[in-house]
Amino acid sequence: MPYLVVDFDRPIGEGTERRVVDHPERPGRAVKVYNERRPQMVAKGMAGCAYRFSPAVRNRRQRRELECFLDLHMRGMTASPDLPIASIVGFCQTSHGPELEVEKIRRTAASDEAAPNLRWLLARPHQRPALPGLLNDLMDRLDRFGIYVSDANHENLMLSDVNGQRRLVMVDGFGDFRLIRLFPHSPFMIRRSIRRAFRAHAKEWGLAWDDASGRFAVNLP
Repeated sequence: MPYLVVDFDRPIGEGTERRVVDHPERPGRAVKVYNERRPQMVAKGMAGCAYRFSPAVRNRRQRRELECFLDLHMRGMTASPDLPIASIVGFCQTSHGPELEVEKIRRTAASDEAAPNLRWLLARPHQRPALPGLLNDLMDRLDRFGIYVSDANHENLMLSDVNGQRRLVMVDGFGDFRLIRLFPHSPFMIRRSIRRAFRAHAKEWGLAWDDASGRFAVNLP
């Protein structure tokens, strides 16, 4: 069977478990490849027991991510220009085995250059005044689409130019990763997950958080 030869050593994004590389044949697409050098997860307590007796639990992040996107697709929401997460295209056969083919978030629609992530923005002082508004817009869209957020770290958020408007898009960390899920589709639990995930990074990013509104403070005194 023909397969794609992906350049594993030239990632356009990288996490603990997976690397994102350019699709070798399709502009505007990328492939999420498992990191062969990823560290083994060590867990204690309930999670440790689950990992020992049910090894598939270790891959629940990837399954929950797929489940989240499939739910949006079944509700007819994935074609919206306001979609706050990267689209999942499907699986493709690669030199590393079957891997996930996804939308490549580009800097602009006319460019195939990968969009910068939030870490890039945080390192540029002239970009910081716009960050609270961009993050609040992303949180509003995640809430409106009913997307549970588990990990909002700066590597998972990318800045793209959508129809001439700068917007953040989440490329990873969406879906309910909890070992035991309680009411995962509840609007209250979804909104709570979004606020908790972003509030957890506010201090790290040097941004003010307003507990009353559950949003980043835009106008500081």
